Amino acid sequence: FVVSVVAIAASAISEPEEFDASETVAPCVLVWLTVAVSSTLVIRREKGLRRRYLAGSMEEKFEEWFHDLLKAMLPRRVVARMLESRVAHEVPDPFAELYEDVTVLFMSVNVHEARLSTENTVTELNVLFRLLDTLVSSHRHMYKVETIGGEYVAASGCPEPCAASTCAVSSFAMEAMRIVKKKKWSSG
Repeated sequence: FVVSVVAIAASAISEPEEFDASETVAPCVLVWLTVAVSSTLVIRREKGLRRRYLAGSMEEKFEEWFHDLLKAMLPRRVVARMLESRVAHEVPDPFAELYEDVTVLFMSVNVHEARLSTENTVTELNVLFRLLDTLVSSHRHMYKVETIGGEYVAASGCPEPCAASTCAVSSFAMEAMRIVKKKKWSSG
């Protein structure tokens, strides 16, 4: 394109009386306009495609994060039921289940006697709760219910029924005590 403009300019300078601008310039301008409009359309289309791709990618990541969060907070059966109703675009019916044999374990950490700074207390509790979470996941019949402040709540017998829930919780509690005693804590 640049070469043709230079050739037209050279022709107009060397032979001004024979040069007809309308015959040579008009097609170049038309070609230039076509290229400019086509380029603009291609760039806009590419931006739109990129935007849609990024939106789809972000939506997939959000869905994955959402599922992971549900699985971390709720029993598998409840999550499965919620996700099934979500796929079917239904509002899940409220549900409650009756369990005959459930044992609940409440573990309390006395954070006041440790005399740690707030940051160290939070760090120590995070370490402890991660250890307990790992321990819960290694015990088939245990389920982590909640952590609130220095409290850790776990259960056996729900959401999966377990005839020996008391034994499962006792075994878990003894192992948790062993882990806590073996760990080197900054509070001593």
